[in-house]
Amino acid sequence: MTYVPTDSRNASAPLARAFAILDEIAAAEAPMPVAEIAERTGIPKPTTHRMVNHLLSEGLLRPDPLRRGLAPGPRLFNIFCRVQAGSWATGPVRAILGDLVGEVRETCNVGVLDRDAVLYLERVECDWPIRVQLGPGSRVPLHATAIGKLLLAHMPADARRRLIAVLARPAITAKTITDARALETECAEIIRRGFALNDEENTDGIIGLAVPVRDHQGRIIAGLAVHAPATRLDLQGATARLDEFQRAAARLGAALDPTHNTPAQGGDTDAAR
Repeated sequence: MTYVPTDSRNASAPLARAFAILDEIAAAEAPMPVAEIAERTGIPKPTTHRMVNHLLSEGLLRPDPLRRGLAPGPRLFNIFCRVQAGSWATGPVRAILGDLVGEVRETCNVGVLDRDAVLYLERVECDWPIRVQLGPGSRVPLHATAIGKLLLAHMPADARRRLIAVLARPAITAKTITDARALETECAEIIRRGFALNDEENTDGIIGLAVPVRDHQGRIIAGLAVHAPATRLDLQGATARLDEFQRAAARLGAALDPTHNTPAQGGDTDAAR
């Protein structure tokens, strides 16, 4: 795609350039260096550098130091997921969650990283009278929820360390992880086992389990979580149903990724780690 310059008096020109850059990076099979972005878009290199720096500061792009290029940032993924989930609130996403809730008989939700918190895109409540009620659009803490710790764990290591260093980590319950090193250790354990647990860390008596939702390239675009009173479903019982959660996450990945029928081609697909 070649950028077509607009009249310099047109206030939308910077926005058009930003979209041109984002379009190219989103469509690329691997991280792109700035010089290649400038060549593909036709935007002058100095302008490309300035635009890229601004997009990086806003979290719409992220650097990939291993491959020396730029890739879509967490905020861009979040926007994509929120738009998709908002469009399909009564469609596939809710239907998949409804099926899962019917199987496990506990509340399930889908969430994404929203800067310093988790944003719930969709949530289906169970039929039990005792439950935690948080609707779509709710924000919950990263350090004290299964889905929050899952998304933290799968951030690029440097970005995760910087975020944890400045993240508010209040002791919501006696079991909340508040120490930065302990939270890093927990993230490493989540990567090792492939899922995250919440052992009454956000609400006394409530446990949670979260698994990643991936697109067709293996990138994590959201998290799927179940919440329940420990008296009905304890951590061991939730972990025993891991296969059910992972199957639902695979269905959600296909629903949230409109290109899921297109085979991934080349490159490292685990860009989220």
